[in-house]
Amino acid sequence: MVGAADARGHTLHFGQKGQADLYGWRQGGLGIEVELKAAGGRLTPEQERWRSFCKWWGIEHHVLVARKDETAEETVERWIGELK
Repeated sequence: MVGAADARGHTLHFGQKGQADLYGWRQGGLGIEVELKAAGGRLTPEQERWRSFCKWWGIEHHVLVARKDETAEETVERWIGELK
């Protein structure tokens, strides 16, 4: 996640441009990144570069796209299944 936050009068910047929305570690310490997209959403050029970076370093990277005919709950359930 790329962002900025105000901390006692100082702006803190964090993340890398194109970095996935969610990231973490799987069993065994393996990295995982998950990009979430609305229905019809696509990766930006920065996100494509980040995905390539992840592949190069052996970091699992997923792009999950919502479907316009799904409820939010259905989308989340489907995404959980796709990640398993």
